[in-house]
Amino acid sequence: MDIQLHPEYLEAKRRIEVLKNDVTELFTEHSELVTVEVPAAEALYMDKIGRFELVAYELYMQVQFLKKRRQLMLQAINRREAPDKERIEKELEKLAKQLNVKRQKMVDHLDRAKAWQAATMLSEEDTAEAHVLYKQLVKLLHPDLHPNQTRQEAEWFKQAVDAYKAGDLAKLQLISELVAVGTENDTLSFNAIEELHEQIRRLEAHAESLTHQILMIKDTFPMTTVEWLKDEEWVAAQLHKIQHETAILTKRRDDLREELVAMGWQPNEQI
Repeated sequence: MDIQLHPEYLEAKRRIEVLKNDVTELFTEHSELVTVEVPAAEALYMDKIGRFELVAYELYMQVQFLKKRRQLMLQAINRREAPDKERIEKELEKLAKQLNVKRQKMVDHLDRAKAWQAATMLSEEDTAEAHVLYKQLVKLLHPDLHPNQTRQEAEWFKQAVDAYKAGDLAKLQLISELVAVGTENDTLSFNAIEELHEQIRRLEAHAESLTHQILMIKDTFPMTTVEWLKDEEWVAAQLHKIQHETAILTKRRDDLREELVAMGWQPNEQI
């Protein structure tokens, strides 16, 4: 005699399967963004524009230090006092701490870009295979899709994520083989309808969270520059603007140096 399953149960199962597919797609897209597209976009931006922005910003910092030194020296001179070198250096250290926050972010961008460019890249064919394997492993092992997974399955999932980030196709292939053996006798459990509804709510929340994260990534640097960087005229305009700013900052720095020397500052002192 055939067992007739409750329509609500069947509908819940169908909904879960749809959500599992959605979460798999979203998680894979998120991983692709974080591990491939964002680093690639960052590397391209830093190569074309960012490294020149860093040079300009470091010039800007020098100008700010010289302006601060001049301000403090003038204050002392106007009071008919000798400039307090120790106080001036402390004030400059405070300013450096403030300005270095932005500079360090720019340096970090450049360091990541260099590391990405130096990394060994998979061929187009291997990249496609890695993407397919990873997507399959996500569907088989993601903890939100399989809340009752074993400790071994959880470890396989962690290893799969790490392997995908590292571009380790051989490791993904090995994990895929292990998972195929470990799950070949897996059977569909008949959970209570309420448990299925709870799983639906959890999957919907996870899909919503992933969607939000993906949109946030696409709406922030460096992804917002991807289309602009394809426009050579836009890139040229940005470089022209940076070169113009650099020329102005260089002249301003040199003028301040001359002014400070006239006020008694020794050029061999720190800026």
